[in-house]
Amino acid sequence: MVGTRFEHFNLSRAQFEDGTIPGTTFVNANLSGAGFDNVNLAGTTIHNANLFGVHITESNTAGMRINDILVSELLAAWHAANREKN
Repeated sequence: MVGTRFEHFNLSRAQFEDGTIPGTTFVNANLSGAGFDNVNLAGTTIHNANLFGVHITESNTAGMRINDILVSELLAAWHAANREKN
């Protein structure tokens, strides 16, 4: 299925396991409620996305950026600000 193009499809509640999809592009895709466990998203770009309520846990965020700010810097600033409140 390399290079296959899908348009106007509904894969609700589909499950993908032990697959390889590097270089895949999602445009105007609704992934709300999707779950990602033990996935490699290194080098992924997310643009113009609704990330409301997204939870990221137990993940390697080294080098991850939000609006070109390192997440490690954002977290350090948050921890510093919360230490000062206590």
